[in-house]
Order: sequence, then C-alpha cells, then structure tokens
Amino acid sequence: MNWTRQQKEGNSDGSMGSKSKIQIMKSYKINKKEAEQKSRKQKKENALDIISKSISKPF
Repeated sequence: MNWTRQQKEGNSDGSMGSKSKIQIMKSYKINKKEAEQKSRKQKKENALDIISKSISKPF
C-alpha cells in the first residue's frame, strides 16, 4: 500500500503537468503570433484603403 501511495505522490509533483503546460504555452504562443500577423495585415490594408479614399475625394 505504501508503494502505490508513493507512486501516486511522485506523479503529482508536476512531472506530468509540466509537460502539458509546456504544450499549452507553445500553442498559446503560436496562436498569439498568428493573431499578430493577421492584425498587421489588416492594419496595412486599412491604411491603403484610407489613402486611396482620401486621394479619390475631390477637394
């Protein structure tokens, strides 16, 4: 009985959890980079749209 209790305590020290946390952080970083790239593209497109609209307006 003591052996299984020690085994369970050994697993709960974070060895299993740390692996899953690393994977979560990697996916978070990837998602964050993708979101930043999308927002940069939108900002560039919006800037070009604004410039083209301001040029096409008669003064």
